[in-house]
Amino acid sequence: MPGCSILGCRAYKRTHLPNLTMHRLPKKDRQKWLDIIGVENINLQFKEPRICSLHFDDKSFNRTLDVIRLRDEALPSSDLIITIM
Repeated sequence: MPGCSILGCRAYKRTHLPNLTMHRLPKKDRQKWLDIIGVENINLQFKEPRICSLHFDDKSFNRTLDVIRLRDEALPSSDLIITIM
């Protein structure tokens, strides 16, 4: 399974991070996500870049029983982005 596409983030789903989730860039709000993340901070070598749940606030998720889903209006948190210079 591919890991997070944010440069400098080495997160990928492992057994010791069971609540980590991966999220594709949405078609509808793709440009908003890229503006927050910064194109220079994302590894675009993957066909479908994915952003891990570590780059979102807790309020961005719906948690129901064992299911964790990103809310439709959720945007990555700019506070949690590692900027590469």
